[in-house]
Order: sequence, then structure tokens, then C-alpha cells
Amino acid sequence: MLARATDANPLARYSDLLELALELESSMVRGEPLILRRVSLYERNPLRFWQWTAALLAIDLAVSLAQHGLGPLK
Repeated sequence: MLARATDANPLARYSDLLELALELESSMVRGEPLILRRVSLYERNPLRFWQWTAALLAIDLAVSLAQHGLGPLK
């Protein structure tokens, strides 16, 4: 609907405002509700996800080694 309203070809657009209004009104009646969901970090930026995962695992490993007296943090 939005693509038709903003089409580069004037003949493909709605002929007048009333036609657009009727289309909007009928779409609201028959349309499905829009369900928004948060996009996960992995879906937005997989590289950043794996960078954070690697950093957290490195910190966890350093803490674990320090607790067992096996690392340079001794």
C-alpha cells in the first residue's frame, strides 16, 4: 500500500486521497495485528555477539584460573 502511494510512476499511484483513505480503512479492518518483537543481538550484529561471548568466556577463564592458583593473576 505504501509502495503504491509513493510509486515513481504517477499512473501507478492512487488516483485521489479518497481512494487511499478507503484502502487504509479496509486494510485496518481485514489486516492482522502487528506483533513487534525485539531483535536479538545475534540477529542484528553476529560479529558483536561473538566478540562479547569471547570476552565473557576469557574473563570467566581468567577468574577460574585465578581461583585455582594456576594463572598469572596469582
